[in-house]
Amino acid sequence: MNTHRIVSCLSMRNSAASPSYAYSHIHAFCS
Repeated sequence: MNTHRIVSCLSMRNSAASPSYAYSHIHAFCS
């Protein structure tokens, strides 16, 4: 992973309303 992807993942996690949604979305994006 590069820095841009890591930052994007963190931003998505921080802005997500639902923790479970955030986890699944981050997992799909960052895997």
